[in-house]
Amino acid sequence: MKATQILEASHFDSESREIILPEYPLISTQNLNLEQVKFDYYDFGDCETPKHCNIHHIISIAFAKAKGERKLDGVLQTEHQVFGSIAISPTNVEHWCAWKKTAEFGVISIHPDFLANTAYEFVNPDKVELIPTFAHQTDYFISGIAAAIKHELTTDISGCKLQLENLFNQLAVYLLGKYTTSKPQIKEYNGLAPFKLKQILDLIGDSFTEEVSTSQLANYLHMSQFHFTREFKKSVGVTPYHYIMQQRVKMAKRVLKQQDASIAEVAVECGFSNQSHLGRVFKQHTGTTPRKFRDGN
Repeated sequence: MKATQILEASHFDSESREIILPEYPLISTQNLNLEQVKFDYYDFGDCETPKHCNIHHIISIAFAKAKGERKLDGVLQTEHQVFGSIAISPTNVEHWCAWKKTAEFGVISIHPDFLANTAYEFVNPDKVELIPTFAHQTDYFISGIAAAIKHELTTDISGCKLQLENLFNQLAVYLLGKYTTSKPQIKEYNGLAPFKLKQILDLIGDSFTEEVSTSQLANYLHMSQFHFTREFKKSVGVTPYHYIMQQRVKMAKRVLKQQDASIAEVAVECGFSNQSHLGRVFKQHTGTTPRKFRDGN
């Protein structure tokens, strides 16, 4: 490689990522097969990345105080990060950073197509460009999304895919509204057309106990994930994720009263990843545990 060339990197590819960050993430969505988005959580000491350009957008979120330096698009600055500090390195922008001592941070990787698809219902989606941003300011919405993703991954990684999709969609819409060179305007709709709503509710009704993603449901109606989620919520009152969880809890309540199966067996039958996942979601929706519900307490 010539000295004038800049290394191209991708956090979606483990070998490429390790050239930039030598430590393996402690928590990651790597094995969840999320489309065009990824979250990695790190906690390690002294590091200096090579000069590089990412082929996707990168958002770095501080989970603790840290001091370091960052160069974005040829501009070098010192950063004094606190919890909630965020830095944005857009695709194909030259990036370098270094820090001393231990740094606890998350990295969200977003493929440009993911933002473009989210912006499909906006004005001029092809011109959406993220603004390079140094970690001088806290953004509690983005850091809150990152913390929620980390929580989902540490609570029940096998049953959180739908919720993670929901969180990444919220993040994409927020980025489009606050960190782009031109702020797109959202077109207003009144919800899904009745025939489309029936189609999607029938589809969910036939498959809610199976692994289903928001992207699959949106693609079925030839819509962007953001547009589909937004219009579904207008029509039904809740997001696709919460609606599917409602249907699984309804089924679990019937099975708990009608069968003598174990709680673990009920969880699998009703589409939950395991007994813990059933217990957590069931209590969120009913205020009690599956066992207490079965016992009538």
